[in-house]
Formats: sequence, structure tokens, C-alpha cells
Amino acid sequence: MEDFILSFDYPRGHMNIVADKFFPCSKHDMLKLLKTIDLNPDYFFKREIGNRLKNYFRDRIGLLEDPEAQKEIANVGVDHRTKAVEMDEVIEKQSDLVNKMTDCLKNVTDNQYKRQYRESIKSEKEKLKDLKSIQREHYKIYKDCVRDLENCKKEAVRLKLNFETLEYQMILWE
Repeated sequence: MEDFILSFDYPRGHMNIVADKFFPCSKHDMLKLLKTIDLNPDYFFKREIGNRLKNYFRDRIGLLEDPEAQKEIANVGVDHRTKAVEMDEVIEKQSDLVNKMTDCLKNVTDNQYKRQYRESIKSEKEKLKDLKSIQREHYKIYKDCVRDLENCKKEAVRLKLNFETLEYQMILWE
């Protein structure tokens, strides 16, 4: 969906509103916007702006409440959560390997072998660090998906309130 920009002139100047950034807004801000639109004496201008906003709200609410889009977000979240949980076993094995190698290092007496063993331990620790980083990223994406689903619902409710306020104001304009 491309940016919907509401542009209009009013007695004291010009106003451009990027709808995706402005909405959903508080009832107070919505009333201020409607009051600014009401400053223009042209009835058809008010009606046109009101209808454009109504269409924008309907489209945006429809997108936010679209079950297919929500299902897709949920599926992405579940996939990443599953991958993160599956990595637990791999990380545990890698951690055990590092611990065993560290314990074995205590038994090595030859300095040359100690250096080589330390290098091996270092590379295994790097692998463990990378695995944990990947797992954290999977959990982060999962949490982002959950948050996005919750925010969609909240944003839709707030947009409905903006829509109701607009409808009421449009009745008063008639």
C-alpha cells in the first residue's frame, strides 16, 4: 500500500498529512484535524476529504484484520520458534563438547599439544557462540511476529474509533 497523503489549503496555510504516520491518532488529534478541515467553507471539499479518509480507514482496517495476513505472520513466528527450539539440542551437544575438551586440556602435558588443543577449543567456542546467536535471532523474529499480531489488533481498534469520529463529523457537516 503506497503512502496516502492528505493535502489541502486552509485560510492560514497549507497542510500535508501522511496518513500512515498520522493515523491511528487520539480522539483529540482527530477532532483537531476535522476542525482544521472544517475551516474551509467549501462543502464539497469537506465531503471529498471525508470520503477519501473513510476509504483510507476501510482499506487499512481491512488489511489489519485480514485473516490470511495474520495467519501468514503467525506461521512465520511458529517456524522461527520451532527452529529455535530445535537448536537447543545442537547447542547442548556443542556446549558439552567444549566442556569435555576443556577438561581434557588439563591432562595434556606437552606444550605443543596444549597450544593446538587450545586452538581447537577456541574454534569450537566460536561455533557455539554462532549457534547461540542464530538461536537468539530466531527467538527475536518469533517475538516480533507475536508483537506485530497484537499491534495489528490494537491499531485496527484505534482506526475504527477514528472512523466513527469522522462519520459523526461528516453528519454535522451536512
